[in-house]
Formats: sequence, C-alpha cells, structure tokens
Amino acid sequence: MKIRQLILLSALLPASAVFGQMVMTGQTGVTTWFYGSIVGQDLFITVENTHAGALGETGTLTAFGFNTPWAAPLDLSKIAISYNVLTATGPTAPWHLLTNKTLNATGLHLTTDLAAVPDTNNNVNGNNPLNAVAFGESVAFKFTFSSPYSLAAFAGLDENGYPKFPLFFNQSEGPDLFARWQEVAGSTIGTSDAAARDWPPEGYDEPQGPPVPEPSTYGALAAATLVALIVRRRMRR
Repeated sequence: MKIRQLILLSALLPASAVFGQMVMTGQTGVTTWFYGSIVGQDLFITVENTHAGALGETGTLTAFGFNTPWAAPLDLSKIAISYNVLTATGPTAPWHLLTNKTLNATGLHLTTDLAAVPDTNNNVNGNNPLNAVAFGESVAFKFTFSSPYSLAAFAGLDENGYPKFPLFFNQSEGPDLFARWQEVAGSTIGTSDAAARDWPPEGYDEPQGPPVPEPSTYGALAAATLVALIVRRRMRR
C-alpha cells in the first residue's frame, strides 16, 4: 500500500492513535520525513524520502542516527535492525547498526547513541548509496530491543494526552536525531548534506493542557501507526 493511501486512511483514526513525525531539511534544501512509533519492544522509524525540497532538491538518505534513554554505551548484541520496503524500489541488502559514531558533515559535529547505515564501513559520514533510501522511496525500519532495554515507558499517551514516543529521544541536550544525504540533486550548494534536530520539538516537556494539532497533522502523524501494524503483520507472515 502506498504512503499516500496510508495517510488518507490514517485520517480516520482517533487522536489517541497519533504518534511522532519529524521533517528533516538540510542546508541544500533536501528533505526527508520521518515517522515513529513503538509497538512492544519494537521501535519503528519510517523514512519517507518522497518530498522534494522547496526548489526541487532531492537526495539519497545514506545514514540516520538518534539518541536513546540509556546513558551507558549500547550493547548492539541486544538490538536488531530490519526493514520493510514500502515502495516499488528500495534497499535490497541488510542495514547495520553503529553506536557512538560522530557525524562530521556540513558543519555538524554530532555523536548519537545509535546509527543505521546501509553498509559495513563502520562510518556514518559516507556510505553506499546503492543500498540506501533514494528519492521516491519509503522504508519502514524496525529496531528490536532485547533485555535489559525496555520500551514500555515510551508507549502510549501520557496524562495530558501527548504521545510518550518522542520522549524516547529526549534524554540529553542538543539534537537527538540526524540525517545524512548523498547524491543531492537540484541544489547549487553541494551534492551531500546532513541535518540534526530535536525530537520532540521544544516545549513538548511542559504541556499546558491537551494538544490541539491541526486536522491535517493528525493524518500525517497517524500514518506511522498504520505502517507499524502493516509491517508487523507482514513480518508475522
């Protein structure tokens, strides 16, 4: 099922089904949308690389990374990554996990707890575009955490009606999520890029009553729920 159809269907879901969305835009104008949800011990991050920049900029997402709630270095033997391609084309070989790797690109100097890359070169700054998420592709990544890592505290909604999911990332100062692009086209600035942002946005930790998103936002955010359910069913099969 196409992402556009998912978004249309998700508009019918109640607000309690809404999860997280993040739009990452680089200095070149290249942009990629991320959707997130937690189901049991699975963290789903859907990468939707189908939106061109304001002037038509496009690129290939070759790595992304994020912070986690745990202060100690991660044990990668307790975390597994898999993915499901949601479009006609996409990655064809396994992606791999890295921990505490520093992104040095376009002026950024950022180290996150966990990063996903499409090859085995042990680097987040330059990776294999042939197995990455090219423009026009959408991929649902699943990060499965085993004991002692528990995701229970970040599932569902809090007492104010806000989804707990984004708080998974909000454990330290500075940006919590980064995206790395290569093969950028349509920009006069360069052919590679990177961006970093907090997830959730500023002010999320101090809600002043229940959230009131715009109606269009409900549909976009709830798409992650449908993606997670579809991926889970396919993997069970």
